[in-house]
Amino acid sequence: MTKFIKLIAGLLLAGTYVQAQTTVNTPGTGVNWNMDSLVAHYPASVQLSGTTYHVGAKIVFSPTDTFTEHSDAYVTFDSAATFEFKKSIVQINSTGTAIWLPTDTLKSFLRIRFDSAVSVNIKGLALKHSNGISFINSDANLDNLNLSRTRHTGSNPSGALSLLNSNLVIQNSGFQESQRSAVSLSVSSGSSLKLQSSIFRNNGTSNGNYPQINIGTTNANGVLIEDCEVYGSYPKVGGLAFLNVTSANYSAVVRNNTFSKNRYGIAVNGRGIHATITDNVIDSNNIEGLPMQGGSGINILGDSSLNVIAANNQISRNLWGVTVQKSGNNGSPQVSFGRILPVEPVDTGGNHFWSNGFNDTLYAIYNNTPDTVWAQRNRWDFEILDSIEKTIFHHVDDTALGWVMFDSFYVTPPVDTGTNVRNVLPAGKFAAVFPNPTTQQNAVVQSETALTALRIFDLNGRLVREEQLKSVKEYSLPVHSFAAGAYYIWLTDGKQQQVLKWIVTQD
Repeated sequence: MTKFIKLIAGLLLAGTYVQAQTTVNTPGTGVNWNMDSLVAHYPASVQLSGTTYHVGAKIVFSPTDTFTEHSDAYVTFDSAATFEFKKSIVQINSTGTAIWLPTDTLKSFLRIRFDSAVSVNIKGLALKHSNGISFINSDANLDNLNLSRTRHTGSNPSGALSLLNSNLVIQNSGFQESQRSAVSLSVSSGSSLKLQSSIFRNNGTSNGNYPQINIGTTNANGVLIEDCEVYGSYPKVGGLAFLNVTSANYSAVVRNNTFSKNRYGIAVNGRGIHATITDNVIDSNNIEGLPMQGGSGINILGDSSLNVIAANNQISRNLWGVTVQKSGNNGSPQVSFGRILPVEPVDTGGNHFWSNGFNDTLYAIYNNTPDTVWAQRNRWDFEILDSIEKTIFHHVDDTALGWVMFDSFYVTPPVDTGTNVRNVLPAGKFAAVFPNPTTQQNAVVQSETALTALRIFDLNGRLVREEQLKSVKEYSLPVHSFAAGAYYIWLTDGKQQQVLKWIVTQD
């Protein structure tokens, strides 16, 4: 026995690995494993040479066993090796970054699997040239996870990181150059995802029709994608896609992200999705250059169970700003990019559409449905209604189509920040209208600062009066010029803006 142990040690020191078993199962007796204990108990399958651990088998962590690793371990895997965790507790908390990669980087190692894991917490782990990670019936918190050059083989899920009946929180992570999608929830995933402060770059190296973030269905917890950056470079690959073809309904919140240089920015397709898209930069998603096949900043396709509200987004330099399409016989998607009434906290408009188009024609919004799309209180390429109309395709262009209800709400030019982002004027409280309601006498707009412009809209968003003012603090509104009803008065002093609601009543 002593000679055998010495032989093993000698081989390790020489850097020559012992032939491993194909699969090793831990005993399932509540043992807490780490890399060093695996080396000690399974020397034919896990070895340490210098500072490098080598795994030559599929290590299956049986139920009740745990895996805890707090070092910045550098681990190499043979092509038929991996870790699988079954009803285990997993804690990886690197002080810097632990790196797992194949022994031969021209190959990949098997997919890491979490199956019915009791608890998974991972911080500071980089997987390179792997076949990815699967979470099945497992909840996990992932922080500073980095997946790069993930390969797709055989019947593996197409996402570098895939979920099935699992709930994941992913923060401060990076996904680069996966062959297909970086993160994927399948059509029947039954999972939820909270994805925050992460970067996606150049995923979809196989150049197939796989978005970098691919969401099929979720559970009742839905999806949050926030403070992420999604940059592409492959013509067939989209940014973020939702596709629900099941009877399940779920909510999706997409806010404060950047989508740039993808085949499309965001696609919301299918049914039963309630999507809120706010404060995103959706710029230059035109990489394929084929307007009949993609190029939308936001594409919406589905029936009346699909509900999308978008506010305060910059939608710029795509082939199409927004495209809305109907599928099936159950009505058109319910879409609003801003609606004055009814008042909703999120549906405030504030989107900025600029330079979306191709062949010298601008396409801010293309409504390819027979129903109404709302787009009030936004900013456009132009300030004049007739010019804005030329950037919108709807009932005016084809009477079989529905209307896009828009206005020219912002009259001041954007503030160029020197980046892709252009700012709108901040909101202020500097003016009031008296009397309000108004019956017979004229009303007066009074301002603490000198006004430079005024516009009045009816409840349908139609512009009924417009004035360029010369630094006045009072403006008279002749009541006889307005029919009874409610109006919105937009004001600016050139530095801030305010909206007043004004009521005109009958005698």
